[in-house]
Amino acid sequence: MSRPVEVTIDLDAVTHNLSIVKSLAPHSKIMAVVKADAYGHGVLRIAQALKDVDAFGVARLDEAVVLRKEGYRNKIVLLEGVLDSSELRQAFDLDLDIVIHSDYQIDLLTHQNRKFRVWFKVNTGMNRLGFCPRDARSNLQTIRKYSNEDNSYDTFFLRAAVQ
Repeated sequence: MSRPVEVTIDLDAVTHNLSIVKSLAPHSKIMAVVKADAYGHGVLRIAQALKDVDAFGVARLDEAVVLRKEGYRNKIVLLEGVLDSSELRQAFDLDLDIVIHSDYQIDLLTHQNRKFRVWFKVNTGMNRLGFCPRDARSNLQTIRKYSNEDNSYDTFFLRAAVQ
């Protein structure tokens, strides 16, 4: 026998919690992960409550499209990256940041005449997504050629990833 489940989301509390996070980390950037319809709570409702974050994280391109169509200009990070060249072009047109986590995505980048804001994912042990640490340095060097930002922190990141 199943029991009925009810979820109540207090959007004022969500906004308040964001203000607390900002006060505790005033010099930090904040990304709200709103993938899977904000974990089933309604992406547009949650995005409105969190409109002052620096970025939204989404899993798939169609989730980013919803936010852009509603007028959100925040940075949007496509956490699973792109699956093909069509998605890569659309990500560029929507001004998305893309996560690069596999060789086929590097290959997609090398066939473009544009630069992208990219995030580089290293597999740190969960074995779901990301480059093997032993390949991280060479893959990162390739990705840098197609990135439109010079990420000064990536040397630290890479050093930590390959230790």
